[in-house]
Amino acid sequence: MKALNSILALVVALTVSLGALAQQQAPEGKKQEPQNAQQVSAKEQWIRQYNEWKPKIDEYMNEVKKNGDQYPDFTKEVKELDQMANTFNQKIARWDKASPEVKAQYADMMKQDAAKIEEQAAKVKALHQQYWPAEKKDAPNQEK
Repeated sequence: MKALNSILALVVALTVSLGALAQQQAPEGKKQEPQNAQQVSAKEQWIRQYNEWKPKIDEYMNEVKKNGDQYPDFTKEVKELDQMANTFNQKIARWDKASPEVKAQYADMMKQDAAKIEEQAAKVKALHQQYWPAEKKDAPNQEK
């Protein structure tokens, strides 16, 4: 009976020790995941940024389709913004094919492109607010 109690005590102690060891090793495994995430985070960030821009650009493109003839300056700026965003998206697709030496330069270029798109989006937003004020969103401002 004492032998059985001793074996049972050893099994319990072994189980507790293995459980504690497993818990200590888990954070180390989690530490490795963010490093992998950092390696692809630049591309994921660009994709996220593009996905944020695209719905608003699509809204502007719909306004151009409806009222483009009445607002040529708005049409020009929206088409430029759309082209810039499409080019940005194409560059994202090329990221995986870039050599490691080129990726640093490429990342800087993408940051510059993103800044230019943000500037263009602000310009388009200002024009949109000029022609379609917030209080009259449905109908264009017909002052001419």
